[in-house]
Parts: sequence; C-alpha cells; structure tokens
Amino acid sequence: MSKFLRMALLAGLGVMAVTSAASAVVPDPTFSSCVGCMTIAPGGEYSFSVTVKDQFNLPINNSNVTIDFAGVPVVVICPTQDAGFTSAGQTISGKTGISGGVVFTTHGGGAGAGTIKIYADGVQICSVARVHSPDLSHNTKIDLPDVGAFAADQAGNILDADLNCSGSVDLPDVGLFAGSQANHSSDVHCP
Repeated sequence: MSKFLRMALLAGLGVMAVTSAASAVVPDPTFSSCVGCMTIAPGGEYSFSVTVKDQFNLPINNSNVTIDFAGVPVVVICPTQDAGFTSAGQTISGKTGISGGVVFTTHGGGAGAGTIKIYADGVQICSVARVHSPDLSHNTKIDLPDVGAFAADQAGNILDADLNCSGSVDLPDVGLFAGSQANHSSDVHCP
C-alpha cells in the first residue's frame, strides 16, 4: 500500500470518527426543561411541555421523550393517545420537533403525589412531584364519583384537584373541572 493511500485512508477514518462523535447528541438535564402543570384528563385537554437540549444548549430534534407515571400507581394512561404519541403501561412517549420541544396532552386519569420522571433518549431530564386530574376516581371517566371527590378536595384543599397548579383548589379549578366533564362526553381515547 502506498504512503499516499495510507494517509488518505487514515484521514478518511478520522473524518468518520469526528462525524460519528458529533452526531451522538446526548440530552443534557442542565439545559433541558419541563414546563407546565402536570395535569392529565381522559379528554387530553391539559398540556405539559418538554424541551430537550444538548450540552451546548442546542435543541435536539427527533428526541424520544417519555413520561413515566409509575411513581403514582393510581394513574391510568388511556391506550389511545393523540397522533404521534404512544402509550405503554404507565408511560407515554412522543418525539421532539426541530425546536427540541414536544407538548403532551396526556389522555388518562388519576391524581396524587409521587415522582413522575421525564426521560429524553433514556436520560432523565426532569421530574415532577405530583400529577393532577379531574378524574379523581382514576377510572378514565369524569363521572359522579369524581364530582364528590372534587367537592371533598376543594373543601379540604387537597391538591390532587388543583387543576391549574395554583397552590389551592379554587374557583378557576371548578371551571376547569366543569370543562373537562363536558369535554369527556365525546372523547374516544379512553373507551
């Protein structure tokens, strides 16, 4: 093999190694963020935003983001989610867009304190300490038991029913609960 050919081959391998290393983008929890109130409902009318960024604070496109609700065992995730999202057990997953962001409108029910972990490409980027829901009976319906549970939570200021995460169960939460109840009447995600 000629000296020129060996040099060209080594240079080519070097370029491939640098390209490979540059394309191995890893999510960085320091720059990634989770914004919003973690509220889920059978109708999926509440949103939770996740932005995934790398160690250079650059957005990561097409990152697989998973929310794991296993820390709150009463949460039930509906088998069908909005287009582009999948669910399995107590998790829901979606892909980020070019801005590194993905907005979850999780169809499900159940509320309580516990650790909800959010992962991007297998790296935990954040966690949330409570999930809220108008489906307080965790049966993926907003029905009469939920009305009673909501009234009890409002009277005791139990934060499971704090649908807007204001720190108290108040009049705006009553409006959100009523809207969720009306929205669920035509929902197809939770049979």
